[in-house]
Amino acid sequence: MQNELSLVFIILLLASVCSLLLGFYAYATAKNKPAVKAYTVLTISASIYSFGYAFEIMSNTLPEILFWLNIQYLAIPIIPAIWLLMILDLLGLDRFLKRKLHLAIFVIPLFTYIFYFSNDLHQFFYTSVALKENYYFLQIETFKGPWYWVHITYYFFSMIFGSFLLLRGWARTGSSYRRQRLLLIIGILIPLIGEIIYIGGYSPLDLDLAPILLSFAIPFHALALLNYRMFDLVPIAHEKVFSSMQDGVIILDDKNRIVDFNGAATKIFAELQLKDIGKKVDVVLRVYDKLIEQVASTAPDEEIEVGSAPGLSYIQSRLSMIREKNGLLIGKTLLLSDITDQKKAISLLAEQQKLLEDNNQELAMANRLKSELLANFSHELRTPLNAIIGYSDILQQDKPNLMVDAIIENSHKLLALINDVMEMSKIESGSIVVGDMMTVSVAHIFKDIEVRYGKKINAKNLDFIVTYPSPTEQINCDIMQLERVICKIIDNAIKFTDSGSISLFMESNQLSTDIIIKDTGIGIESKNLNKIFDKFYLVDSSYSRSQDGTGLGLPIANAIVKQMGGELSVLSEGLGYGTSVKISLSK
Repeated sequence: MQNELSLVFIILLLASVCSLLLGFYAYATAKNKPAVKAYTVLTISASIYSFGYAFEIMSNTLPEILFWLNIQYLAIPIIPAIWLLMILDLLGLDRFLKRKLHLAIFVIPLFTYIFYFSNDLHQFFYTSVALKENYYFLQIETFKGPWYWVHITYYFFSMIFGSFLLLRGWARTGSSYRRQRLLLIIGILIPLIGEIIYIGGYSPLDLDLAPILLSFAIPFHALALLNYRMFDLVPIAHEKVFSSMQDGVIILDDKNRIVDFNGAATKIFAELQLKDIGKKVDVVLRVYDKLIEQVASTAPDEEIEVGSAPGLSYIQSRLSMIREKNGLLIGKTLLLSDITDQKKAISLLAEQQKLLEDNNQELAMANRLKSELLANFSHELRTPLNAIIGYSDILQQDKPNLMVDAIIENSHKLLALINDVMEMSKIESGSIVVGDMMTVSVAHIFKDIEVRYGKKINAKNLDFIVTYPSPTEQINCDIMQLERVICKIIDNAIKFTDSGSISLFMESNQLSTDIIIKDTGIGIESKNLNKIFDKFYLVDSSYSRSQDGTGLGLPIANAIVKQMGGELSVLSEGLGYGTSVKISLSK
């Protein structure tokens, strides 16, 4: 029999060591995951329990037995509380426990510690303790007091309730989670059954089977931990997701009674309280007519106003039906999103859009008035100016005079300025519209330009190089407007070129026909190229400042080319390298 007792001793020591190793392994590999810390404490407690009982059955005196029993009771009272906390944490149900309820779980274990270790004063845990020698080994006989039965009842309740929580929702759980839960339940029920057998007096050799059977439960825990990665497979319970959602959720049954709601819903509807579960939604939230109408009509979307100004909130309510597999309606879900910020943003955007439209209309009107004013003003100026030029020409014919020459020259410059301003005003007001587009010979256009500018360019000691394309080369344009554009560009080239040449030539590709005017003048800095089409812009250089100009020639040319569906571009490698202007018209 001594051999059998030694075998039990070895089994208990192995169970103690294996429990300890499992706890340390879980903590080392997954300490930040749910339930791991509680599991570690549980395995340490089980290890102490087995270790103490191993030496209790090998003891030969009452003091020795009591010493090892005391060692066991360092762990026994806390095991049910830790098991319950572990299950709650593992399933994500700990959200239901406030701090006070967490502490309440440990009330009975705390009193168990107090009553057990002070039992000599009151015999409230054990009424008496005596040695009992059976055929196999020396053991202690205890006569249970009232608190022992409170302790053992709490022990069984916690173990069974924790197992019930693991079984809850079994049908909705995936196969991996089912196996994990089953292994945990088996691992705790085996020692629990041993405890029942021992308390009932049916234990062989009168041994406490709970710590012994723990060795048989450990393989199940090891399988859950190592094979099914117990803490890696911790499910994100729907309660945890439910409570952490930023949107409010209210769940109704098929009678429109409130079944559940999350914290976000209570922030939206202050009327919602836990006591309202089971009540009809049209009673609890009766002040929200649109919500009640939505539930009654099953409208999928509704916008609800909550509160009053200035704290008015807008809530988007989305209704979903909950049905069984056979289509039977069993409930409804209301998803509530706070769209106050979006509503305010949309309202602000609408106000800004309206303001922008009003401003645009005012600007457009002001621009038209400005253009009309400039056109009228220019017209009124041009009439007397033409008279001045005419009379000056007559005076010059009768008696040439340098002062009269100056009058004529400056009058022509002023007339050119007035014409440019009038033309720009007409373009902006939409008065100038490109005429009918027609296909014309490019060579014909080049001939007109050469006749018009040949002498003027040569008079400045510049070469005018016109490269005529093939007579078959044609371009689709308003010929009068195109020639005006070319003239404005050549006028600019003459003004800013003191030596060298001005070239006129054509390039063609599959998409467009390009007319290019290239000069050897002062050129343009790259930083100024993007401003060249701005109205009244004049390049800031000492040379350009010495030249008269309105800064409207290229903007007018660009506007006309755009009306013909083309593009005007200016290229220059920098000051001193000349300028190329390209007119591109689609074929």
